[in-house]
Amino acid sequence: MESESRYSLLSEHTTDTVWLMDMNLKMTYQSPSAEKLRGFTVQEILDMPLEKQVTPESLKLATELFF
Repeated sequence: MESESRYSLLSEHTTDTVWLMDMNLKMTYQSPSAEKLRGFTVQEILDMPLEKQVTPESLKLATELFF
């Protein structure tokens, strides 16, 4: 679990946004830096549908890649 601890440490302290999604394109993790970069709380971002977070073109590409 050392690699998991390293990943957690990096994602929690980076200034970039890190996120994880499940196979249904539902966001399951959002790094704390997103609050500063995006202006929403982490929970608000996790609750927000993907189509409200990305452009229609990006959503189409993601859907094509995963489904």
